[in-house]
Amino acid sequence: MKGSISSGALYAGNIQAVAGTITTDASGDGTTSLTFRQKMKKVPAVVVPSIQEDDITGTLSVTSRTQNYVIVQVDGSSVTSSELSIGVIAFDDTYF
Repeated sequence: MKGSISSGALYAGNIQAVAGTITTDASGDGTTSLTFRQKMKKVPAVVVPSIQEDDITGTLSVTSRTQNYVIVQVDGSSVTSSELSIGVIAFDDTYF
């Protein structure tokens, strides 16, 4: 990632952590869109999403990403017909 110090100000890549919930069906499957608080300058790289609760199984994947949001899908979660807390970290390497 890029970064610099200029005139006493630190400039670094745009890194954002986003959390939300996925409502799962009876099979433990579901999808959600997580919106970034600040639009990325380019489509970001996304670190593998994570489940925010202990002892929960399931496979999370990113199915789409734009400068404004990321769509996360869960398959086979042990949380069924309920809400699952998830999070992602996204970044682009352009300056703010």
